Amino acid sequence: MEQGARNDPSNQDRGGGSVLIGTIERVTFHSEETLYAVLRIRPERGYEPPPTRTVLFAQELATAVGKIDQPTAGLRLKLFGRWTEHRSHGQQFEFETSEVLSPASKSGIVKYLASDRFPGIGEKLAERIVEKLGVATFSEILEHPEKLDGIRGLRPPVKDALVAAVLAEYGTHKAQAFLRGQGLGPVQSAAVMRKLGSSAKSACARIRTGSRAGYRASGSRSRTASRATWVSRRTIRGACARRCCTC
Repeated sequence: MEQGARNDPSNQDRGGGSVLIGTIERVTFHSEETLYAVLRIRPERGYEPPPTRTVLFAQELATAVGKIDQPTAGLRLKLFGRWTEHRSHGQQFEFETSEVLSPASKSGIVKYLASDRFPGIGEKLAERIVEKLGVATFSEILEHPEKLDGIRGLRPPVKDALVAAVLAEYGTHKAQAFLRGQGLGPVQSAAVMRKLGSSAKSACARIRTGSRAGYRASGSRSRTASRATWVSRRTIRGACARRCCTC
């Protein structure tokens, strides 16, 4: 990779850190309790690890470590963090936050569909689905599930389960993105998602709508707005059983 690509401002976050975009090839380790994970990522072009004294040539896979909820092979991510050199494990990307992205290639879609997120869909069946629906497979499933009809090996019960799973995944990713936007970390977001599920965004949005409605024309906050904010904080604290939220 050219030096200019590594120094591209688009590969840096606003805080001066780095950005890594790629697809999970393997989940080496993941703790359901702490959410700490060790991932093997296939970086996209322009996001390869920078060369070091011990690694002179571009590597096909990069190691990423950090907290993330329910990682799985085939998941395409945008990670925010920094490249470091571990004394024992070598170069790795330590990320603080993550964002789930839509798969960018047919092979990525096949790998994701064949993961344990979608029971009953193996690699061969995933290939047939992607062959028919193309790179917009997930959008097509959400908007036109009838297009799944006629795919060899896709039985009606499996098809219905697939549509439901894709819808749930879509709602989950939207809710997680919303919670991150409210300043919640991975552990707090996961706690809220376990409590409220994919309805977390709509539940908080209703609270925020009430809060906005409480602002007076002068810009001062009314009792309604203050109460709405308090309810929002109470909801988040209640969702986190370990009371680890700092909000």
